[in-house]
Amino acid sequence: MNVSDSVEDDSNTDFYIVDDITEDNHIEKSSDDRIIMLSDFIDVLNDVHIPNDRPVALWGGGIELDKQIGTIMKYCSPKVIIDQSKEGEYLGIPFVRKEQIDIGDFFIIVTTTKYAGEISSFLVKSGRKEGEDFILGANPAFLNNNAQLFRRAITAEPLKRVACRRPFTYLNVGVSGLLTHCCYEWLPIFVGNVLNNSENAYDTITSRIIRVSFMNQSYAFCNTVCCPFMSNTRDMLCLEDKNVVDDELYMHDQNIVDVDVAFDNTCNLFCESCRDKYIIDNSDGNIQIAEKISESLLPKVHRLTVAGNGEVFLSKAYARIFDKTYPNTVLTILSNGNIFTEDKWKMIDGKFKDIILMFSVDAATKETYEKVRRGGRWENVMRGLSLASKLKKEGKVSKFIIRFVVSNRNYIEMPDFVKLGSKLGCDIVDFSRIENWGTFSESEFEEVSMFNGDEPKEEMKKVLSLPEMRNEIVHYTNIVAGNT
Repeated sequence: MNVSDSVEDDSNTDFYIVDDITEDNHIEKSSDDRIIMLSDFIDVLNDVHIPNDRPVALWGGGIELDKQIGTIMKYCSPKVIIDQSKEGEYLGIPFVRKEQIDIGDFFIIVTTTKYAGEISSFLVKSGRKEGEDFILGANPAFLNNNAQLFRRAITAEPLKRVACRRPFTYLNVGVSGLLTHCCYEWLPIFVGNVLNNSENAYDTITSRIIRVSFMNQSYAFCNTVCCPFMSNTRDMLCLEDKNVVDDELYMHDQNIVDVDVAFDNTCNLFCESCRDKYIIDNSDGNIQIAEKISESLLPKVHRLTVAGNGEVFLSKAYARIFDKTYPNTVLTILSNGNIFTEDKWKMIDGKFKDIILMFSVDAATKETYEKVRRGGRWENVMRGLSLASKLKKEGKVSKFIIRFVVSNRNYIEMPDFVKLGSKLGCDIVDFSRIENWGTFSESEFEEVSMFNGDEPKEEMKKVLSLPEMRNEIVHYTNIVAGNT
């Protein structure tokens, strides 16, 4: 039997890496075997293409550059770092503004995730080609190349703590149409672009490599600290689709049933944990992405979530998605609630199999709300929540959820937020800890966070121990309440 590897897993099935499926090796692609074909990885070669005839510029400083600089230095010696807000130098590399250099003279590695979409769009409009003139360096698949990723996937030790199968069922459509198989912070690898090939965007070499790491339960590329499914089995966002996944696990299964779209950063708020200014993006590129996924991808999916990176009801691109009807799809709306009205409800009413409303609020009082949700108005959000509550009571939505990102600005209001959820008839009141999306320095984030690593600070423990926090509607995302 020509078998490269065979590893037992918790489900009592075998995980095989084979050269081919033939009568000689007696291995069949069936529901009892998890098979990785080496032929699937015949093109796993070095994907790092940094030309030697041009100097390299990095675009973006800060925390994300700190994480990548060691890997980048293995492949090149950057001449400049493009950053519109920084001066001086970093590790001897001078900061410059984009106006100070001729972009065309440089090969560019984009070292920021937060603004990767905007920068990528700017470069393309300037005549630059991705892969030839620039790469998204924040993506390990580019700088660590697929050969290294594959080696890492098959050599990492199994965790055997969870049985997550997201890469087989899930896609996230992010800025510029970039695709991931999970939230980027939880699984930071881009697998393709919906604009390039939406039909098979989830069957790229990189997708297959990620699936290997899930099939052998090593989860080699996952951020196990941030991922709520890894840290807290009560998580409501990462539940498996057993009916799809457990029938057969094979590299080319095309069972993408769960899609998040979060490619438009347009928002009427500028919360400090997310951004430092209002963002309105009505670009033709976003409209193109919306049309592409609504035509080629969304008619096939069971669950659709819109959005997580802006205000869904302010986006012209997301409105384009809602022009069509998806009778077999359950829609989850993620909104801040400030502009949710009867007219906005009519945009989605009757166009989906079912609708779930999820509102991010982060406070239980007007004073706190208008501090942490900058640009929002308490009266507006309460009007939106009241409408959602009414729709839930009328049976027009199947679930009504409110969310609260915990920081030192608002943690004391967590019990009152539970009371608010009970009063509104919410199915779930969800708490998650604040993450640093690049808007805080390390010292600022240490102050604003109510956690030291995974451990809640003492003041936080006291709040978590209060009787209101044991209400059955309370859920925790990336908060291990058992630590209290």
